Amino acid sequence: MTAKQREDAFYALCKAKGWKCTIQRRAVFNFIAENMKHPSVEEVCAAVRKTVPNISTDSVYRILNDFAAAGVLLRLEGCGKSHFDPNTAEHDHFYCLRCGHVYDLSGEGRSVPKDRYAAFGEVQFCEVRVTGTCRNCLENPKIKAKRIQSL
Repeated sequence: MTAKQREDAFYALCKAKGWKCTIQRRAVFNFIAENMKHPSVEEVCAAVRKTVPNISTDSVYRILNDFAAAGVLLRLEGCGKSHFDPNTAEHDHFYCLRCGHVYDLSGEGRSVPKDRYAAFGEVQFCEVRVTGTCRNCLENPKIKAKRIQSL
């Protein structure tokens, strides 16, 4: 998405939702649109404060929740933090229990089809969630030593 397309999408979203086009909202929108690494609220705050130094954590949290409610991003809960994903298509995630990072799991086809749960009602979204220790943490000697001691 070009900068112009992103700006147009931002203004269209604000207009559709009746939101003011604030500098804070635009900064969060731009960061999320450019970041596919499932940032936490804290990571979004740190990045956005480089351009909008006075933005509060509460404002960032509210803006992210508004975007999630509008379907612009997914709010992912896990490992003690909320993470936000601009990829709103159905896909699965790996949650690292050590570092707290969230990774997209890629693959051909869904491992759990939506229609499997049709008896419960209309399924809006289906995600497989895998938890464990990511490759980066496994390869980090400090993490390995800590892991061995905790067994």
